[in-house]
Amino acid sequence: EKPLTMSDLLISKVLTPTIAAYLWLLAEAQGFLIISGSMGSGKTTLLQSIASLLPPYSKIITIEDTPELKLITPNWDSFITRPRLPGTEMQEIDLEDLLKYALRRRADYVIVGEVRGREAKYLAQAATSGYGAMTTIHSNSPEGVIMRLSLDPIKLPPLFIKSITAIVQIRNLPSLGGKAIRRVYEIDEVDNGNLINIYRIGNQQNDVNNFINNSKKLEIVSNRLG
Repeated sequence: EKPLTMSDLLISKVLTPTIAAYLWLLAEAQGFLIISGSMGSGKTTLLQSIASLLPPYSKIITIEDTPELKLITPNWDSFITRPRLPGTEMQEIDLEDLLKYALRRRADYVIVGEVRGREAKYLAQAATSGYGAMTTIHSNSPEGVIMRLSLDPIKLPPLFIKSITAIVQIRNLPSLGGKAIRRVYEIDEVDNGNLINIYRIGNQQNDVNNFINNSKKLEIVSNRLG
C-alpha cells in the first residue's frame, strides 16, 4: 500500500545520496536505465523509487506481467499483460503488444517491470525515439546484461545497445549479522557500445569524485535539462 521511496532506500543505505542524485538526473533527462540483479535483490524496489522522482506533470506508462509498480502522478497509466483464456474468445496480450500500444500513446516515460524477450527491442526503440525508458533484467553483472541483450531471444541490434544510458547493478551482500543487505553495487555507463565503470561499492567514500571524473553522461544530461 505504501511503496518504498528514494528516501526509504537512503535511510536503509541501499544507495548513497550521490547515486540517488545521479539516477534522478538521468531519469528526469529521459535516459534509458536498466536495473540488473538476481532474484530478490531489490530491482523492482529501486525501479519504483526512481520512478517516484519523475516530474509530476509527466505522462508515464508502466507495463508489467504482475502489477507491482505504484505511482502517485495523475498522468500514470498502468498496463498489465493478459493470458489467453482457453474456451473463450479472449486473446493473449503480452509485453510486446503493450509496448507497441504504448509507443502510440506519446508518453514521456515508458517503464517495463522486467524484460526477458523481444519486448526489449520495442523499449529500446522507445528510448531512441525520445522517450524516457526504464526496466529491470536478471543478470549478475553489467557485462551479463549486454550479453543477454545481444543474444537470443532478445538479440538487440548494436544501435539499440548504444541507446542505453546506464546499467545499475544491485546485489544482496552479506553483513556481520549474517543477514543479506541490499546495496547498489556497481554502475556502468554505455558509451558507444562500451561499458564505462563509474562506480563500484569499494569506492563509496569517494563516489562524488568518481561520478564527476568518470561520467560521460552528466554533461549531456546537464545540457538537456538546461
